[in-house]
Amino acid sequence: MKGRHLVSTITLAASLIVAIPLAHAASGPNSYAVQSHEVLFNGLSHVSGIRRSTCTGRAWHAAVSNVNGTIVKAYGAPYYPPAEFELPMNGAQALARAITDLSAGRQVRLHTQVHVAAFDQSTPEWTNLGDSELAYFEFPKLDANSKSGGYFKMAVVPTTFTPMADKLAGTSAPVAAPAPVFLANGFVVTIPGLDCTRVMSVDGIRIGGSADAGSSVASGEFADARPSAESRNGNITIRATAVTGRGLHDWMLANQTGGPTKREITIQLVSASGAQPLLTLHGVGVGLMSVMPDPAVSEGIPIWTATLFVERWEVTAPGGPGMVRGKVDLAAPGFGIPVGRK
Repeated sequence: MKGRHLVSTITLAASLIVAIPLAHAASGPNSYAVQSHEVLFNGLSHVSGIRRSTCTGRAWHAAVSNVNGTIVKAYGAPYYPPAEFELPMNGAQALARAITDLSAGRQVRLHTQVHVAAFDQSTPEWTNLGDSELAYFEFPKLDANSKSGGYFKMAVVPTTFTPMADKLAGTSAPVAAPAPVFLANGFVVTIPGLDCTRVMSVDGIRIGGSADAGSSVASGEFADARPSAESRNGNITIRATAVTGRGLHDWMLANQTGGPTKREITIQLVSASGAQPLLTLHGVGVGLMSVMPDPAVSEGIPIWTATLFVERWEVTAPGGPGMVRGKVDLAAPGFGIPVGRK
């Protein structure tokens, strides 16, 4: 058949997928799953107990076409796909300040090194991802009826992918102490003027930066034409019963008559015993978008689902705002403005 026919579009990459799977089986064509041990951010925070990580080397988009029997291949500019991690609580604690900066619209870069097990299981392997841009950070769904472990997702966009026999010189930070066990039901929600004792769940909160929409790297440097940094603070979805659901409904009715009002929200994550605070999320400029009855019921009691927006998040860990501030682009809007409550 004459003419031009697109045969396939593929992505070529030197990839290293690191995870904790049920078995060390191939997770895709030419991709192998091995256990990840730790991640080192900025040479300051040494996070261990990584549940899953995906680190992919330089990649190219390749379009393969058949033109009258002649195979034609076209390659796009090389880029580095985001490196994704699923961190335990100590990782979230270490990055508290960096998450706050990301939420405030600042461009955060973290020098990232990943430690994985070598294929021969005898020598460690480190991979240097360079001064990577923090793309997003996502908190787990909180559910009062769940006893599942809570893990935090994040991604950075690498500027390099360099295997090493050991971490870089001068990066000898001690391994962060394991945080107490955190379960998805270990949370306390506070909204001033609202009884929050009947909050059932809070959906996962995702804070994204400009790189979350797709950032590329060519020749080891950011191919980045963004005029400014930005952040996307995901909406909060809360499900509640009884007095909390009534309070949210009353807030909605008050907005109908007196105009929209903003409040603040605090979500405190606590240890499995409930005795130790582990991480605090403070939302500033919180507005109510919608309140609707949920089709489900809890022990015959109606459930209300509320969606709220948040202008900015402040994240703090016990003992300080976080061990890693991150490398912040000085040209980003708002840099130098204290992260204080408005």
